[in-house]
Amino acid sequence: MIPQMTRYAQWLIIAVAAGLGLVAVTCLTFYMLKHPRVKRQGRVETQVGWRNVIGYMPWVLILTYVGMLVYGLIYAVVRFIDPPNW
Repeated sequence: MIPQMTRYAQWLIIAVAAGLGLVAVTCLTFYMLKHPRVKRQGRVETQVGWRNVIGYMPWVLILTYVGMLVYGLIYAVVRFIDPPNW
């Protein structure tokens, strides 16, 4: 029983990591799309952080990703506590 759960947990961890990677790519893509295309003269101090990156993304996408993450975690916990009887 334990080796099967380890394999299941392995794929679950890979899926969550892939999802987080896709969210990061989407955040960075929106950041680059909204980034101004001007030639900078001299050294300009810019603020870098997740708050600025998330500020460029539409709220609909942020809420969608957060909802999918919450649903996925709750679904995984429920299935782990009460697995299907196949």
